[in-house]
Amino acid sequence: MKGGFSLSEIQMKNIRTGVSWGNGVKILVSVILAGAFSIFCLLLLAVLMTATDLSEMTTGWMVGLVTYGSIFLAGFLSGWGAQRRGWLFGAIAGICYLILLRLIGRICMGSGSMITVFSALLPAVLVGAVGGIVGINLGRRKRR
Repeated sequence: MKGGFSLSEIQMKNIRTGVSWGNGVKILVSVILAGAFSIFCLLLLAVLMTATDLSEMTTGWMVGLVTYGSIFLAGFLSGWGAQRRGWLFGAIAGICYLILLRLIGRICMGSGSMITVFSALLPAVLVGAVGGIVGINLGRRKRR
């Protein structure tokens, strides 16, 4: 094919890099599952806040822990499903989760700036990548 790629060239490139549409779906599913986990944990935190007298300072740390725990879970699940490069899929899942979280927050609250996204981007990438590394290594152990 002149001036473009043939289907077989694109398929070979996907095989060499380990990137395909199936992995994109795995990342999407992992982000959705991590979001469900986050909602569950935040509802549990809300119940704890009404039942006890947690301070706002403690609540902020707990919300951060739930957020980065969910990013780790998204990275872990996407790494678990990947055949290789779990760190990359984990980092991508961390970015997707953070962007989704910020978009939902912006829609619901109507506030927030893009600066908060950029300041949280590096930790989200790192936590997601670590989750992807752990996920791919545990997934390989299961596949053996």
